[in-house]
Amino acid sequence: MQIRSQVQAEIIARSRPTLKDCFANPWLQDAYLMKLRRQTLTFTTSRLKEFLVEHQRRRNEVATKHKVLLRSYHGASSHVP
Repeated sequence: MQIRSQVQAEIIARSRPTLKDCFANPWLQDAYLMKLRRQTLTFTTSRLKEFLVEHQRRRNEVATKHKVLLRSYHGASSHVP
């Protein structure tokens, strides 16, 4: 079993790119176009805010409307009158 895992590890290691290959990759170059591609996209939060407002409205609609709080029991040893 150990020989099998060693062979698998060697296959995985051989399939990885070398350090030279990594540095030659266009994504790692400082070219202007590559920098533009790597820039973070900005998403507006208006749709997320709308979703949260609607979600809270729906939760409030289906929430229990009872004004009386239910008693909670903190263990089996509690005495119930």
